[in-house]
Amino acid sequence: MIDIMGELDGVFDEIEIDPEAEEDLCRGLHLDRVIAEAQRKAGIQGNVQAEDGGIPGNIQIEAGIRRNRSIDETRFEERKSVVPKFGKSMKWVACAVAAVALLGGSVAAAQNLDALHYFLRTKAEIPKGEITNVGQSAISGGVKMTVESVLAGENDFVTLLTFVQTDGSAFPEGTKLYRVRLNTEDKGVVQSVIGVRMSEDRKLLNAFIESSSITSMLNQSIGAEVQGIYTEDRRELEEDISLSGCFAARPIRMDIPEELRATSWAETIIPAFEKELIEQQGLFFDSISLKGEKEGFSFAGVGFLDGRLSIATYYPEGDDNDPLAYLRPEAEINKLKDRRTGAVYEGSLQRGLDSAVSGKQMLLADFEGLQEADLPYLEPIATYTTRNILEKGPWKVSFTVKDQGKNLTLHPDLTIDLHSEKAVLTEANISLLGGYVIGQWSDSEKVGLPENYSTKLRAVTEDGEILKFKISGASSYVDQGGRNCFKFNYNLFEKEDDKNRVLLPQNKLESIKTIILDDHEWNIK
Repeated sequence: MIDIMGELDGVFDEIEIDPEAEEDLCRGLHLDRVIAEAQRKAGIQGNVQAEDGGIPGNIQIEAGIRRNRSIDETRFEERKSVVPKFGKSMKWVACAVAAVALLGGSVAAAQNLDALHYFLRTKAEIPKGEITNVGQSAISGGVKMTVESVLAGENDFVTLLTFVQTDGSAFPEGTKLYRVRLNTEDKGVVQSVIGVRMSEDRKLLNAFIESSSITSMLNQSIGAEVQGIYTEDRRELEEDISLSGCFAARPIRMDIPEELRATSWAETIIPAFEKELIEQQGLFFDSISLKGEKEGFSFAGVGFLDGRLSIATYYPEGDDNDPLAYLRPEAEINKLKDRRTGAVYEGSLQRGLDSAVSGKQMLLADFEGLQEADLPYLEPIATYTTRNILEKGPWKVSFTVKDQGKNLTLHPDLTIDLHSEKAVLTEANISLLGGYVIGQWSDSEKVGLPENYSTKLRAVTEDGEILKFKISGASSYVDQGGRNCFKFNYNLFEKEDDKNRVLLPQNKLESIKTIILDDHEWNIK
């Protein structure tokens, strides 16, 4: 590496470059990664830190069955990248670019790896050999979509997409994507979680899709499709709603057992909470419409769900078959203003929750740290959103997820007694991204998820390390044989109460000798 730079020394001394052009050339050039790769290939020991010393941003990736969020409902998270300032030292830019080329890498590859770290929220190394580099693109209008790369387990995989304008211009502030999906319904994808971020210069959009299927996706053709790109206009209005009066008329406090927080959220917990809200509505109000000109949006009540202050909003049920349904106007109570201090609290949104009220869906905003004593001083703030199409698609790309042999699959045939019914655990899997457990109801009429049960998944390595997987989501479905099944998905974290996700590369998977489901062990070596 030093010899290469020595040969280049002096070659570019006479080059004059405009500072603006120089910045364009250097934008996104991660010299720390260039150096780290050079060290790795040259066998040099040393540590190179990322620009911010850790994992950027704070994007929330939640289980699809619980959150059920569509792409237009996911907030953007921006990661500020450092643009190197070289003045007239153009030769060092050339040396860095030459180093990247000679080392067989690229700025784009480094950025894609950086994006995977960002969305997966992991500090762990992502093995390059585990990545399927796709690099296939489609152009519609003035925008190009590229399926960059895929990380895959047996049934679970993540897909990274990028979007750029073909003329190199920046996207407007607040640009988003709508109707992002993988066309794998016939292959049994039962949930997908989507996150989006925009680069600092707004010339690049990343979209990240995490999917779980009921059959293997390895060596299968998958289609990625995005319907369009749009911008949003938002305005906020304070609402004249007495939260304390509403809560006093019918206090609602629901505690959720740990084992139910991920597994029965949509099918059990939310319906029970809404039943309480409907009783509250009958005592305090029939309907409180929100301000503005958005028909069909109304306040739906207030309570404490799992210790967190939760405010519900009703909104009209959309037509999932309408490609433009995602662009309809919206109104939501997602902020609270404290009249004592002027502080404004923003809630965590759960959208698209099925409602017992005909023609309505429900949105919940929950606020951490607020208590019943705060209610008389809290003033709801509603956000009204209108959307405008920036570019119509669709963009469609087909790709194949390669089988790289990084899975452990067990068929336990374990019967679980769930009080009045029984289920059989038919399959368990541990892979790069985490794990899953599939169960089948013994009663052919039983459907959905277990109400008071979720399988505990653990593994033991050859050196005695115990890997404790944490449930990340659940879904129910009918398999190809017509049997009613359910599936639990799991992630692995550095610590049980940590948010730093851990991946399991091939050598780690090969070290696992025992898989434990609840208290039942299977030796796999």
